[in-house]
Amino acid sequence: MTKILDIIKQKWRRFQSFLTVEISSKIHYRYIKRFHQLKNSDRLIDIGCGRGDFLKKLTNISRHHVGVDIDRDYIGKTDIPLFVVANAETLCFKDSAFDIIFSSHAIEHISDIGSTFREFARILRPNGKIILIYPWEPILGVTIITNMSRFRNIHKTHKQIFNPNKIRKILGNNGLRHVGSKLYYALSPMYMTCLAKE
Repeated sequence: MTKILDIIKQKWRRFQSFLTVEISSKIHYRYIKRFHQLKNSDRLIDIGCGRGDFLKKLTNISRHHVGVDIDRDYIGKTDIPLFVVANAETLCFKDSAFDIIFSSHAIEHISDIGSTFREFARILRPNGKIILIYPWEPILGVTIITNMSRFRNIHKTHKQIFNPNKIRKILGNNGLRHVGSKLYYALSPMYMTCLAKE
């Protein structure tokens, strides 16, 4: 019985991975292109990259890329050449090190988003872009409840609800401006927001 359950779990994980990586990433990329056309020379960082599934999709376009996640468990589960374990509020990179900061479903897990945006502004070059993907949530954490693969990690729940207006208010005087936002559907409703450094 245990072997059968393990097989079912494996197949379910593969199916969810297929949905997340193959289907969602194509939808995300279609909307990313509305805000920024990635170039081969772009220096890209993915904050909250997890196993780096989406970052690997972008490596065909950008040669210079770094994956960052706070969870050390992902080190053995990814083949990203440059994977850094770090907290988004205190990043270990030089000023103006990147052209693009990408972050998918990470900001809602961060307590101090003001410090995070200051760090993003610091490591981003002038005129660089930040692409944020985050859930549309009428109730805090509802998207974790509906995603069975994350339900077992309920302790990693969302810290706050975001929307484009809230992000605009948080930006303050850190040199970032709101370029645009889009509400769309990729397995669940979510926002994409683009910010740029002055």
